[in-house]
Amino acid sequence: MRFVDLHSHLLPGLDDGPASLQETVEMLRFAYQRRTRGIVATPHAFQPMFSTPGPVELHDAFTGLMKHLHQLSDDPEHSFLGEMAIYLGSENLFSPEFLEAVANREVVALNGSRYLLVEFPPFLSYHFVESAIEQILEVELIPVLAHVERYQFFHRRPGRLGNLRHRGCVIQINAESLEEGRLGEEARLAQSLTRRGLLDVIASDGHDVGARPPDMQGAFERLSKGFPEESLHTWMWENPVRILGNRDLVSVY
Repeated sequence: MRFVDLHSHLLPGLDDGPASLQETVEMLRFAYQRRTRGIVATPHAFQPMFSTPGPVELHDAFTGLMKHLHQLSDDPEHSFLGEMAIYLGSENLFSPEFLEAVANREVVALNGSRYLLVEFPPFLSYHFVESAIEQILEVELIPVLAHVERYQFFHRRPGRLGNLRHRGCVIQINAESLEEGRLGEEARLAQSLTRRGLLDVIASDGHDVGARPPDMQGAFERLSKGFPEESLHTWMWENPVRILGNRDLVSVY
């Protein structure tokens, strides 16, 4: 089985992902060797920890990266790049500035679709989460909730995710939370949501080839022991492809 990774930090020098083009190439090599064939660069946006660029600068940075990768792919050592489909998106942190940009449609959605990857400060009040989601939906964008297993407001009341999903949100879980041997609150919630079918997409949230690699295969190997391949195909290929093509998703249950 091959994978499409909807959430990764590939653009060099923009956030806490790779610092150089060489590191980006090594991330792509790692992902390819672990059976990923499509991957979305989703640099942080509206994140005060970084000097995150606006939509125009993001598109320029992505265009520059793709030009370099195309040149490298002519080299036999980097021929794998020709087999990788790479797309642009962004990971948008909830803030007043983000909501203003949403209202003006000045955000970078996933491959130009209506699907927008969103993250929240971990200890935010759930009231603000609901408000933000309503404002996103009002402008006919679909929130893709990044790494939902991280948030305390879902640990306390995981049923909230079913409600948000019913209202139109897409639920994304990080692959590393589903790998063999993972422990702790995040892993327990991720595994519970998977058993209950309360997710739509599994993605890597890869940042480097060391501590946070763009690895989808580890989760696949663990989940394949207890889930039919059809379910894993939906979460790790079919729904990501549908998002990138601006199509409606399918549910496992």
